[in-house]
Amino acid sequence: MKKISLSPIKIIIQEAKRGKIFILVDNKNRENEGDLVIPASKANSKSINFMDKRVLLRHSGSYVFCMEN
Repeated sequence: MKKISLSPIKIIIQEAKRGKIFILVDNKNRENEGDLVIPASKANSKSINFMDKRVLLRHSGSYVFCMEN
């Protein structure tokens, strides 16, 4: 199995500030799954469409949108 490297949090924050989508993963000893995340202030129809079309959801999967005021 190919080893996956994780990005340092500093790099993730920089990328998020530029509006990049990133994958937030939980502990490998828990569910060992990831979520696509983008800051609400950077989300647009293109990024939402990307997440909608590229994500294979489990039957219990759901979308969560947290919008800024």
